[in-house]
Amino acid sequence: MNRPVIRLIPSRLARLLDGLSFAGLIFIWIFCIVQYTKLPEVIPIHFTSSGDADNHGSKSTLFLLPVIITFVFVLLTILNRYPHIFNYPQSITEANAKAMYTSATTLLRIIKLIIVVFTMLIMIEMIRSARAGHSQLTWWFIPAFVLSLLIPVVISIYTSFKKK
Repeated sequence: MNRPVIRLIPSRLARLLDGLSFAGLIFIWIFCIVQYTKLPEVIPIHFTSSGDADNHGSKSTLFLLPVIITFVFVLLTILNRYPHIFNYPQSITEANAKAMYTSATTLLRIIKLIIVVFTMLIMIEMIRSARAGHSQLTWWFIPAFVLSLLIPVVISIYTSFKKK
């Protein structure tokens, strides 16, 4: 695998996606910190596929979600700097490297934003459930998350084969 290593200059779209992801990450932390003192000692921490809470824990476990999403955010941000190590459906040459790398890094940025948005929704629902005294995550949450991740991947793969 001897692919060209080029430094991509982030486009306006790339900066927007990164900015929205970072703003979402900051929101998650601020929301968690602000709501922490308003929560009961025991909160729902896990939901079944139908949306019912099936596990409860200390309210301090609420901080586990922001820690995990921060780790994922940093990992995806670092990974995005090395598009030459990604897997591609076609050979990477000097001629197509910039287009393929740009497409792959944009896809990774979109996935990062989707993960941050759905983490925000989980955090909001966990806190809402804890404060309301009943736990119910809407039934469509998991299918929506999976579809939100699959659609950009399928579109990206389709367009990369179309460019071939």
